[in-house]
Amino acid sequence: RLPVFAAGHHEMLDGSGYPKHVKAEDIPIQTRIMTVADIYDALIAKDRPYKKSIDPIRSQAILKEEAKNGRLDKELVRIFIEKRVYQSE
Repeated sequence: RLPVFAAGHHEMLDGSGYPKHVKAEDIPIQTRIMTVADIYDALIAKDRPYKKSIDPIRSQAILKEEAKNGRLDKELVRIFIEKRVYQSE
């Protein structure tokens, strides 16, 4: 099932994502988790030739804003930030 979860990691809860434009009720929790992690990684990445890296604090603010606007799962974003899931051990 992992390929199914990964395939939807660009979907947003409000249906504005891609490729299928599905909404919250059709996005599994596993995909929602991957989406938050993927967006954060894309924001802080230093190896993207098309954009500059964004610092972690600003990146977290962007995740919160996306959650506030109904695109990301608010609870997952909260956990991601509060538990510092983004930090490597």
